[in-house]
Amino acid sequence: MSAKASSTRPSGSILASYISPPCDRMRGGTRFYLGFSLVCFLAIVLLYTAKTRLQLSGCTPNSVRRSVKISQLLHAGIHLLESAGEAVVEYRDEKDQQKQVKGLTKEGKKEFVTQADLKSHVIIKGTLLDYFPCLNIISEEHDPVQQDAKDEKKYFNPQLSGQLKDITMVSRDQKYSMEDVVVWIDPLDATQEYTEKLDRYVTIMMCIVVDGSPVASVIHFPFSKETYWQWSEHGAAKSFEKLQAMHSRGDPGVQRVVVSRSHAGEVNKTLRAINNEIDVIPAGGAGFKVFELLRGNAEAYVHTTAIKKWDICVGDAFLRHTEGELRSLKTGRRISYGNPLDFKVAGGFLAVPKKGGGDELLLALREKLGYG
Repeated sequence: MSAKASSTRPSGSILASYISPPCDRMRGGTRFYLGFSLVCFLAIVLLYTAKTRLQLSGCTPNSVRRSVKISQLLHAGIHLLESAGEAVVEYRDEKDQQKQVKGLTKEGKKEFVTQADLKSHVIIKGTLLDYFPCLNIISEEHDPVQQDAKDEKKYFNPQLSGQLKDITMVSRDQKYSMEDVVVWIDPLDATQEYTEKLDRYVTIMMCIVVDGSPVASVIHFPFSKETYWQWSEHGAAKSFEKLQAMHSRGDPGVQRVVVSRSHAGEVNKTLRAINNEIDVIPAGGAGFKVFELLRGNAEAYVHTTAIKKWDICVGDAFLRHTEGELRSLKTGRRISYGNPLDFKVAGGFLAVPKKGGGDELLLALREKLGYG
């Protein structure tokens, strides 16, 4: 009897096969729900943290939809760049500039940062964020600014600057949605030249972009204490208008080309292959080189390696204001500055002080570099 009974009962291994599948399904379901719950929990934490940070910074979902006056940003730029310039000059005189290598270019060239870069960054971006907490500001330097920004409010009063008095009140009151505005900052252009005490190349720059186009900009030469600003279709600094009047000239064709002295790449070789009679002039700082065009000291500025948009946005804005142009070598078109995450211009560019003045050189460069 017992033998018969045992013969009709499932063995241990067979019994396990009956029980295991539902148990596995239960364990799988439990793991799924635990994983799903963990993801939900982390999402809630991240959302709460982001909301708290926005509230602490004064930037809330409602304030994101607020508008901003270009005139106020322009005024802020004038004052903050000049204040940052004082700090840049002061730091240059110190024995220990704490120069550090922050990275390498694609070509393996070292990129430097100094305490002056960082201090200028804090003065400009930190103060702007105090007054415009939701403004999309892209700076070359990425260090946090909160620790010092509160001490820099003395650098900026949000009232309109006397330098803007010639701009009509209608222009002054023009507002744009905060979501459509991006500000690009280069706290210290020509850092390498700065450490070498090649002062004339050093500039500080701020570019105001609306819907991808640079509409207003400020450039400050800290060692000569020169400041120029422009607002497309609205006006420019008297000093800039005077500079333009002094150097207005006919189109002699491209005879002199200014290039980078520290990140030249193969530009010299490329230009010589196109025209061996072109006078190639090396210089430091993207801002300085564009102003060499505006001062009538060169007919073109060529750069054939990758470059960042905070380096060229200001120069592009001034060129557009004076009917010049800056075009990508890779695409042959103008550059858009509206996407803060897209901060690199691959393949370089050509800038000329007169629209259409560099068409032949652009075609030749694009063909030589394989972009045509």
